[in-house]
Amino acid sequence: MSSKIIEQLEIIAQHWNIIHHKQKRQYVKQRLGFIQQDTLTIDYETCLKHFKKQTEFLPEDDDEIIEELNQMSFDNYLDYLKLIGDILCFGQKPHITILLKPYYFLNKILSTTIFRPHIDQWLNYDDNMIFRFSGYYPSQKLFDIDRERLLTRGEFTWNMLNVLFYEQNNNNICLTKQNILDYCRLMERLHLGYINQSNLNRKNKLFLLLRKYLFYILDHEFTTMYFVCPWFIKEKCSNIDYIDYFKKLEQKRQYENLRCERTRRIKQQQLWFPMDNEQENMSQTNTILIPDLPSIDEIEISDSQIINQDLIKIIKIRNNKTNYFPNGFYERLLICLHTLFNERLDYYNLTIGRTIDKNLIKIERYDEDNQINLTINKNLFECIKNLLISNLFSFYPNINLQIET
Repeated sequence: MSSKIIEQLEIIAQHWNIIHHKQKRQYVKQRLGFIQQDTLTIDYETCLKHFKKQTEFLPEDDDEIIEELNQMSFDNYLDYLKLIGDILCFGQKPHITILLKPYYFLNKILSTTIFRPHIDQWLNYDDNMIFRFSGYYPSQKLFDIDRERLLTRGEFTWNMLNVLFYEQNNNNICLTKQNILDYCRLMERLHLGYINQSNLNRKNKLFLLLRKYLFYILDHEFTTMYFVCPWFIKEKCSNIDYIDYFKKLEQKRQYENLRCERTRRIKQQQLWFPMDNEQENMSQTNTILIPDLPSIDEIEISDSQIINQDLIKIIKIRNNKTNYFPNGFYERLLICLHTLFNERLDYYNLTIGRTIDKNLIKIERYDEDNQINLTINKNLFECIKNLLISNLFSFYPNINLQIET
């Protein structure tokens, strides 16, 4: 590095120290109650209450700084810390969440867990003893399934998350399951991924996993949440007939409902009509006939159960300034629209899903990386447009992003 560049960096550092005096930063954090905080986040209202309880600073050696701080409002304090990068804020008043230690969170937590370097090499059951002895993977078969999900579909299962954050436990910090969930929610707010909730929390939620030789449908069972990072999705897929796909999905779901109901009725009948020698004749006359299960293909599914029958609309997202999108734009788009999905299936180049009202959302990108197509029900257009403009396009102020219909 040349001496001229070093001199310029020194001048910049001197100006930074003058404008953002270290003592001033400490005063601001003290007034907001950040110094005593052990947690990574604090909500706006709690922080405001602490601010109101504090008295103004008394004059000390730094009279000019104290006088300036005493004239600043609560929001001025937050804006100052945001300006120098000491905090990050998410949401709108009064529901703002404040991230107190962004550098620590990104450099000490995420970089050693979700985004650790060479994670594909680290995921080795034989060489990495943490998988054997942490208690989350008693067999390599279970580990191999979760490893495949992570490296091909970007899905961090609850067991994998616990192992990844296991090394964060030390003498000073003992992570709880709630801590891990809070980290995942923070990553969602930072547009680094999204959470797929468990069946326990989302009634009738279908967890779907497609493989070349594996097809699981786990309905009416407790399946834990998992975190999805779209940058890890590598598996590609040719175009899917979404009508046929969702029809089979509904048939599987209906079949599981019928199977559970049939099992319940059999058990109920066994309780009502015990098959002992004394009551054998009576039970033969009172036994209720329970029909056999139909095959999955025999189950009738109406079109309204598959997809909302309103008009389907195709919209295109383009970058009119250049012929390509910024790096990571497509992945952030998948995260931005996640709140609309009730169920979804993601591939590298294609995402299909439905809202809770069975409105279609289909997202496609192309190898040229210069156009993204969304196939949606017409009544979703305004909602998606507002989400993209406010939560995604605003991150790229110097790029001419447009939505075409």
